[in-house]
Amino acid sequence: MKNRLNQYKRLPLLAGLFALIAFGCVSGERGGNGDPDLPEMVEVDLQVGVSDVSGSLQTKASADDLKPLDGELIHSLVVFIVDASGKVEKKFQPDLSNNTGAQAGNLENWKSGSFEVTRGVKRIYAFANWELLKDHSFISTAEGVTLVPPDIVEWENNSFDPVNKKFLPMSFSETWTVSAGTKKIELVRLVSRMKVFIRNEAGHDITINHLKISPFNTKSYLFGKDGNTILPTTGNEWSIVDILDNVSLTTTTDAQEASSGWIYVNESATDNGFEVALETISKGTFSHATDFHGGTKRTSFVKRIPRNRVWNLRLVFASYKLTLGIEGENPPIGGYPDVMTNVEEDTNLACEIFGGGPFTLEIKKLESLESGNNYDVNKLAWSIGNINNESGLLVGTPLLTINGTKITGRMVGAATGDQDSATFILEVRNTEENRTLSFTVTLRFKDIFAS
Repeated sequence: MKNRLNQYKRLPLLAGLFALIAFGCVSGERGGNGDPDLPEMVEVDLQVGVSDVSGSLQTKASADDLKPLDGELIHSLVVFIVDASGKVEKKFQPDLSNNTGAQAGNLENWKSGSFEVTRGVKRIYAFANWELLKDHSFISTAEGVTLVPPDIVEWENNSFDPVNKKFLPMSFSETWTVSAGTKKIELVRLVSRMKVFIRNEAGHDITINHLKISPFNTKSYLFGKDGNTILPTTGNEWSIVDILDNVSLTTTTDAQEASSGWIYVNESATDNGFEVALETISKGTFSHATDFHGGTKRTSFVKRIPRNRVWNLRLVFASYKLTLGIEGENPPIGGYPDVMTNVEEDTNLACEIFGGGPFTLEIKKLESLESGNNYDVNKLAWSIGNINNESGLLVGTPLLTINGTKITGRMVGAATGDQDSATFILEVRNTEENRTLSFTVTLRFKDIFAS
């Protein structure tokens, strides 16, 4: 009996010991050997590829156009996994020097294989083909060091040249809540690819002496912004030139259209559309000036070129006759008849406002000289763009307004010699023909008593 009682006397001591051990394990402050607990690790792997490009319905990019061209994929690659403090927890920079596909810029994807990373919320960054970025020092950031990628990078437009090891820069950035399994990364090209087509529908031969399209950014954000925000163009913008110079477009079926090669541009945007400046010479039989098809126009339906897109910009030479009517509030004695003018006779529609003051331009007629088609101007969408009022000839805010087919504005009551003219672009979108026409209209002050 005595021995059995002694066994039960030991029970409170043992129970207390078990409680202490259990408390020590639950606390997480100390491991079984007295060392701090290690953070929980998760087994993952990375799969890196390249995002598909997108096309624009307005430019009718074909399925073949959307496929990557030789050299448009991965040549060099680096991936950073960054912790909450901004330090690089893991860095992967595979040696692709012996990879035939990567050396030609044609590597479609790369896999890391399994590895462990601490659980939690991370930021993951990936970059490819950074060598042409004018500042890519952030790529050398090592593990344990804070990664500070720039917000804006600079890349020379149209420098893609795989033969000389010049490839398209790409980026990726995303918040990642770590979970076991495969993390997929889709790199996005910082640039877009475009091609320019010019078609001759004028009924006579045309020679293009010079073509210039502008402005395009020389810099862009390293990562895409919310709302597809695009970096504004600066005064040092880039222009497309020397792509279709000294090209003859004859009226024969096999030579009435010409196209450029592919052109690579930084993402760009402009409220007034991209400016197209042409120098041309018409040949054969026609009733207009020899340089009628030249001048400056704007791509009103293409105002934004985001990154990672394919664009086919189509320009058409055609003869349209636009008739405007003018009404002023300061007519000379004897009344003020409408002034009729048209673009077929003069590239710049010249509208003279007698005595200045308030005036109204009315769009009266639009017809195609090739097809003879007369359009119902009331069923077309007219707009005003690119007002040039450097001389201060127009006054008031806004300078010009459009309501249906009527354009109203106000001119100074007495113009000086420096206030010779103001110009604006009158645009019309023809959805049935998928075509935008633009006419340059010139406004001039004329003395009320001038003959």
